[in-house]
Amino acid sequence: MLLRGLTPSATEAVQDLPETLASLGDVLYRLGRNDEAVECGESALIVIEDLLEQNPRHVPSRLVKTNVLIQIGHVHLRSARIEEAHAVLLEGLALNDALREEVPELVRVLDQRVTLMFNLNGVLHTLERFDEAADLA
Repeated sequence: MLLRGLTPSATEAVQDLPETLASLGDVLYRLGRNDEAVECGESALIVIEDLLEQNPRHVPSRLVKTNVLIQIGHVHLRSARIEEAHAVLLEGLALNDALREEVPELVRVLDQRVTLMFNLNGVLHTLERFDEAADLA
């Protein structure tokens, strides 16, 4: 656990790290450095998991995790790593479903769902799994 032994204020500061890593990953993706973009996302997920270990129901961390999964899935999709994209996006969709059920008033959860469904649709079309893509609607 990365956060073990940190003071509460230091732990609070670490909560911004996943979004910073995700932003860096987005920049790397836009520069065409896809593997590094995925690495940033995976690093963000490690920090998020540590945060969630301390507070599993922390909605902001779960929202950031969903965003990071969307980002990683998108990079995999655009890098023609379709199976990886599919797995990551399904994980994001499951987390989004849980958040949507627990906190239905959060518009951000619905925005994430639209992005997840769009990317999953692209994956399923690439895999020629048209029936599953139609079921997303």
